[in-house]
Amino acid sequence: MDFPLESIHKKALKAHEAANCAGEQGKYWEMHDLLFADQKKLDPPDLSQHATTLGLDLPTFEECLNSGKYEAEIRADMAEGRKAGTRGTPTSLVGYIEADGKKVRAVKRIRGARPYEDFKEEIDSLLAPSKKRE
Repeated sequence: MDFPLESIHKKALKAHEAANCAGEQGKYWEMHDLLFADQKKLDPPDLSQHATTLGLDLPTFEECLNSGKYEAEIRADMAEGRKAGTRGTPTSLVGYIEADGKKVRAVKRIRGARPYEDFKEEIDSLLAPSKKRE
């Protein structure tokens, strides 16, 4: 999910939009990596340069970026994240898939960049047969 921290990164929302627009051309993670490699280059001309670097179709990318087509989706992700108690990134939610198969009920929040072992411990505790699902 997208969770730009606009209060401390004024250009974060547009950067998230750029990643989503690059994703339309199969380059989401490549754009993500460029954005994080130099976080001072997040102005619209920089985002277009990143798209060129990645070999994206520039007019298509810029049309997407300028349209704001992903803003509502990103803001919905932010609202959902806040509802789940997210205040910063990275935050991971661990839980169960509901019986309907469409929703996940988060029962544990893992904040920060944590080692694999922390995730394994939480997941193993949820998978343990003696663990009662609330």
